[in-house]
Amino acid sequence: MNKMLLGGFSLIATMEVAALEWQNVPPIQGPNFGYSNSTNSYQQQQYQQQQQQQQQQQQQQQQQYQSSRNNNYQYDLNNDSDRLRYSIDTEAQMRDRTNYNPSVQMDRNNGEYGGGYYNGY
Repeated sequence: MNKMLLGGFSLIATMEVAALEWQNVPPIQGPNFGYSNSTNSYQQQQYQQQQQQQQQQQQQQQQQYQSSRNNNYQYDLNNDSDRLRYSIDTEAQMRDRTNYNPSVQMDRNNGEYGGGYYNGY
């Protein structure tokens, strides 16, 4: 009887591991050397949140602001939400500090404020 129970539990654990591997989610071992459903559920939620965050970051990087002089920026600093994201994006700020394109100043003189200048990126 004990052998049948152990065999059943190992089969269930194997099936859970296979299901998680199919979803590209590595399993976390729970207590008693088994696999906990609550742990796996939590891990799947964490994995999905990470995937969503990465997709949002990629979308934000792909969105661009183009000035009337055809300068490309990552952020439109006339927009409050872009200004907030720019304030924490040190990479975009560094691109602006190392940019020596005079047309950027011309954009600013026209009231067009872009942040995170793309110079052929």
